Amino acid sequence: MKIEVKNVKYMASMSEETLCYTATVYADGKKFATASNRGFGGETDIDYDHSQKAVYFAARDYVATLPDAVTEWGGYEQSLESFVDDLVADWLTMRELKSKLKKKWLFTVKGKDGLYGIKRSPSPASALSLAAASINLHLTSAHGKGGYTLLNTLPLDEAVKLYSPSNSGSKSG
Repeated sequence: MKIEVKNVKYMASMSEETLCYTATVYADGKKFATASNRGFGGETDIDYDHSQKAVYFAARDYVATLPDAVTEWGGYEQSLESFVDDLVADWLTMRELKSKLKKKWLFTVKGKDGLYGIKRSPSPASALSLAAASINLHLTSAHGKGGYTLLNTLPLDEAVKLYSPSNSGSKSG
């Protein structure tokens, strides 16, 4: 089953202990609920559409079969609420990464921690491949062939795996 969130509205200024947001929740392309969290540390509220009750229970039961979620503080049994929280956190990470990729050439260096960035000039689409080739040439001369990974040239789902919000203070070069 594919569970996803859309129409995410995030309020950073109201997020104290948890993310403050509202989102529409879909299962296999079918809208079945609205999720919200007030950001005070309480559990997420999932208000399901009663005409989609079967979809809600199927999604809840599906999430219960997933392995425990693992964090730096330990593991926990997943619930639909915690699963949706994770989807919203992933959505925010993706949004942040997309924004940074528009402003910088982001890369990692083999054998070193962190994310590095080189300021990028706004370019028309036709100039981007030329600019990427130039950046690749620069990085190859500095770090050797295969000594770096340029996130801007990766498919977004692969780039997000290398990107972490904890690296948001990227190092400029």
